[in-house]
Amino acid sequence: LALALCAVCALADPPHPIWPTRFSATVLDVSSQSSQPTFNRWFVDGTQKKERFDGFFTFENEGYFGTQITDVSANTTTIVAYQSDSASCWVLQGADPMVKPSFSGFTYIGEAIVNYYNVDWWMETGTYKGQNYTLEYYDRPDNSDPVRFDFTTASFQTSLVFFEFEVMSDA
Repeated sequence: LALALCAVCALADPPHPIWPTRFSATVLDVSSQSSQPTFNRWFVDGTQKKERFDGFFTFENEGYFGTQITDVSANTTTIVAYQSDSASCWVLQGADPMVKPSFSGFTYIGEAIVNYYNVDWWMETGTYKGQNYTLEYYDRPDNSDPVRFDFTTASFQTSLVFFEFEVMSDA
């Protein structure tokens, strides 16, 4: 009986992932809307409803290092763009909602290997604003850190590949 119980427990799906409220991450963003992948630092504080991206980007065919700070409470996005001898700043009205997946609609697909990590593979399919989508999420079973997050529609695809992920305490 004990062996049968262990076999059933071994076949049970792992608990659904939980997206943290506060974290920092190093992320490679590979998107169908960009000619080149971008490598960014991503900081999120869901308690204060703010997030920040640091990385390189192209604007008007010129390369910049930039920081984008989104303040959902103030409904603003601040962009600071740096070049070797200058800095420019824009404060824009409007703020996209922060990424905070619930994973409640995700189905456990099984195990996979991503970037040499054994991962749990989760998937959700659905329709949003009349467009079918697929979300795929891969996290490490040993510490629940995300390894990759894919979003695909008929006209758009992006993959966020996580190279470092640190959950910050809410204290």
